[in-house]
Amino acid sequence: MNFKTCVVIFCLSIVACKPNLDEPRYTSGSASFMRFVAIGDDFGAGYTNGALTLKGQLSAVPNLIAGKFQLAEGGIFTQAFMPEGSGAGVDIVNNILTGSGYLSSYINCQNKSSLMILKNSFDPSNQNWLGAKHYNNYCLPSLKSFQCYSQFTGKSYPVGNLFYHRMASDTGSSGLSSTVLGDAQFLNATFVMVWIGSSDVYNYAFSGGVGEVGGLTTNDITPVDTFQNAINYIFSGLTGAGQSGIVANIPGIEDIPYFNALPYNALKLTSQQATALNATSPAGINFIEGENALVIAVETGGLIRQIKKGEYILNIINADSVICGGWGTPQKPIPANYVLDSVEVSKITSRISIFNSNLKTAANDNGFAFFDFNRFMANLKSGYSFSGISATSNMFYGGAVSLDGFHLTPRGYALAANECVKAINLKYKSNLPLINIVEYSGVVFP
Repeated sequence: MNFKTCVVIFCLSIVACKPNLDEPRYTSGSASFMRFVAIGDDFGAGYTNGALTLKGQLSAVPNLIAGKFQLAEGGIFTQAFMPEGSGAGVDIVNNILTGSGYLSSYINCQNKSSLMILKNSFDPSNQNWLGAKHYNNYCLPSLKSFQCYSQFTGKSYPVGNLFYHRMASDTGSSGLSSTVLGDAQFLNATFVMVWIGSSDVYNYAFSGGVGEVGGLTTNDITPVDTFQNAINYIFSGLTGAGQSGIVANIPGIEDIPYFNALPYNALKLTSQQATALNATSPAGINFIEGENALVIAVETGGLIRQIKKGEYILNIINADSVICGGWGTPQKPIPANYVLDSVEVSKITSRISIFNSNLKTAANDNGFAFFDFNRFMANLKSGYSFSGISATSNMFYGGAVSLDGFHLTPRGYALAANECVKAINLKYKSNLPLINIVEYSGVVFP
């Protein structure tokens, strides 16, 4: 081999070994993403349009951030996927099982083109047990904090949680079931996401305040000490060996579109209509031309009054009922069980504040990152932007909140996942890239 040949080979070897400087190198910083487990409720499950669907699960926040973890030596992330189709949903208001919601066009009572939400039927096969397996995502719709360690949660619906029953390692067919926390512990996680608490409060809100404050049934607000103990159990079960992680909190009711879809002053009257109503209204109820507070029934005594700002009407009333049907007037007051009055709202906001404080303390005590989902939803009213795409919490047209008015769309979950990535990068000095929200859809129109 002559000198020139050696030089050529040497130069080629240098070129072949030269790293691509344009290719970023992602690292986990002080965290380990090798085994990632999430535990929680609806939001971490990817619940959307009133149901858990395959499309929603693929855009679930834990699944999205797990994809970024894999760029920094993260392991696989498995979920108990729903079959393709309309999924499974629990309608707490009507106590029925449904499929996902979808938009349909119709002509409203004013002979104008409008939109209405319809629901797909429930397929009973969507609650079938998938076998004795373990998964990475134990965020389950309708799961309350204390149900994470209940040995009834894996039983079939309605005794247990429909969504955990599908994926429980033991459904308790001959006794007690496995527990959500126990199954989550099986994977010996190195990184943990805890996103629990919404069902502990919002089941009560969706029921119109039918449940009890400090109770343990479906529509109750969980007792403070029970919630705190549950958080302690979750962390003692999933940490203790140097795990890293992230905690997310509970959104405020004032920022949830479901409770703001029908404004308190949605009764619009002409001067003549206001005069006519005033002539037949009881003392204390007055109307003017323009926007007026709706009339609601008081829970006891057969009395009526006008709703106050800061009280909420459940989004289960057809808009045509108010526009043309006379609902919200003294003649047709909105039923009390469709309303969250100031006392009920105070109970909800107070408990959210306490639970969020518990969650923040748990994050701090365990050295976890923190995703302030409460602030995220507040900021979502004015909107977020990414790569020229903006999204807000406006019903239908904002793109971030799904048709159920509470849970997010795939695009909304992608935005939330980005905030989680930012929080993780800040806490653990990792450098994970953000998710391109352009790849994720908002509300689908007919």
